[in-house]
Amino acid sequence: MNLQDVVAQLRKGKDLEKVLEETDWKNFEQLVAAILEQHGYKTVLNYRFKHKRRYEIDVIAIGSRRAILIDCKKWSGGRYKKSALLKAIEKQEERAKELFSVCPLFLQNVKEWLTLIVTLMEEDINKYSDTYVVPVWRLNSFLLSLDEVI
Repeated sequence: MNLQDVVAQLRKGKDLEKVLEETDWKNFEQLVAAILEQHGYKTVLNYRFKHKRRYEIDVIAIGSRRAILIDCKKWSGGRYKKSALLKAIEKQEERAKELFSVCPLFLQNVKEWLTLIVTLMEEDINKYSDTYVVPVWRLNSFLLSLDEVI
C-alpha cells in the first residue's frame, strides 16, 4: 500500500492504526514526512552520513529555527517492547549528536533541535532523556503544541 492508498483509506473513514498496520515501513516514514510538511517543515528522508561510523536518520524535519530528527518505529506489541524503545531512544540521541557534530549545510541555520520517535501505537513512555515518543495519530497535535511542550 503506497501513501496515496493510505490517504484514500483514511478519507473513507478507516482507522489510522488499522490502515498503517497494512502498509510497510517506507510508507510509514513518508506519512510522517507528509504530516511535517503540512506544518511547514522541509523534510529529508533516510538521511545517511558517516562520522565515527555509518548512521541513518529516518526523517529530518527542518523549520525556520528548529530541526526535528525522527526515528519511525512501526512495531507491533511485544514482551520486550519497552526495553527496545529505550534502546531506540539512546541510538536516536547518539545519531543526533553525531549529525550535529558534522553539521551538514542544510542544518547550519538551525538554532535548536529535538529528537523524536514516532510509533504506530501509544507507548508507555512519552518522553525519556531528551527524546519525545509520539504515536503517529497524535503527531499533528504534538506539532501544534510543540512550542508549549519544549
